[in-house]
Amino acid sequence: IERFTRNLEVNPAIGEQKTLVILVNSQSNQQQPITKEQASEFVFDLENEYSVNSYMNEVSYGKTYLTGEVKGWYTISVPESQLCNVALQRAIAAADNEVDYRNFNRLVIAHPFNRFCTYGGFASLGLQTLSTRDGNVALSFNVLNGVESFLGGVSKHEFGHGLGLMHASLYDCENGIQNGNCQSIIYGDRE
Repeated sequence: IERFTRNLEVNPAIGEQKTLVILVNSQSNQQQPITKEQASEFVFDLENEYSVNSYMNEVSYGKTYLTGEVKGWYTISVPESQLCNVALQRAIAAADNEVDYRNFNRLVIAHPFNRFCTYGGFASLGLQTLSTRDGNVALSFNVLNGVESFLGGVSKHEFGHGLGLMHASLYDCENGIQNGNCQSIIYGDRE
């Protein structure tokens, strides 16, 4: 509990979550499958029951809500096969002239589905220090492979990591709790 409480002091998961969404694509796939307006609806629209904002507001009993804006589309000058490895850094750089990152504490980056990426999405666990033209800024981030992720659970799952939530893990017992050899399986989380 002490670790969780300490994390909330530097990474407030309650209240307004000032969120920037950056839409990027690659030099070899300049597809723009959604508009900025649609991305805004998928992330911020409280009336849209499938939006990230609607979900976070519901599961926090009205205590967490998202505000922010959408920037992009930005074309990153790398082949599609390399976008997965550089999406975070290149998206920050692409939007840097238009954005004061100090005005946000959450960052969502989305690109069209990319078969070369080994992830559906990935995220920081809480705030991380990222380098921008505005200086070093504490932001949580998540990167979504496919704007379709806004419609499913991936965007909400990854946003939760940014708020400091870890995976629930699994307690596996081969032959039942009383007779089994039990072990805790941590799903990708690090302490």
